[in-house]
Amino acid sequence: MAIAKFNLNDAYKEVFGFQTPLFGVVTNKQSAQLPQYENVPTIIEEDYQSSVDRISPGTGVLLADRLRFEDQGEIYALPHETVISYHQAKNIVKTAMSGKDGTVKEYISLDDWSITIQGFIIDYDSSNYPIDRVDELRKWFQKNKDLGVVSDWLTQLGIYRIVVTDLDLPALAGFSNVQPFEIRALSDEPVELELAA
Repeated sequence: MAIAKFNLNDAYKEVFGFQTPLFGVVTNKQSAQLPQYENVPTIIEEDYQSSVDRISPGTGVLLADRLRFEDQGEIYALPHETVISYHQAKNIVKTAMSGKDGTVKEYISLDDWSITIQGFIIDYDSSNYPIDRVDELRKWFQKNKDLGVVSDWLTQLGIYRIVVTDLDLPALAGFSNVQPFEIRALSDEPVELELAA
């Protein structure tokens, strides 16, 4: 399905500041599942560096394996036109020592993964604003709980649940049928509390 007069690379650059090309990464079985975009090459995963830790920072990767949110049997699949980036820091306590330059560092733990999900909701069939799909995304943002996530790439990082913290819906001039979105989230792990007897 072609996007008439809509250049996804240009749109990502205008809205999100991507400076590197986007690539559509698919497996042989998925080769027909990712829409064909103007100036966005599709690469078979077996011919690509598929390991997440070898992807160049800032490279946009569109996956045929769409990211999905889950909540008690409900599923929301994000659009194909979605790029995910990740960041993780360490929790470190720094202590200044009298008469010594610098600080003493005490490694505590790894912080949560910070996840940024950027993409576009597009009505391919008309020039109308995709209000229903935007409302659906907004309703998932309004869930005040952690969400299950399904994605091969998140699974590689050990991320199975997230808490969505922010949703931005910026404008894209000239396209009434396109709504950019940016979701920021933190990885979450269930904690089992034991009650004292």
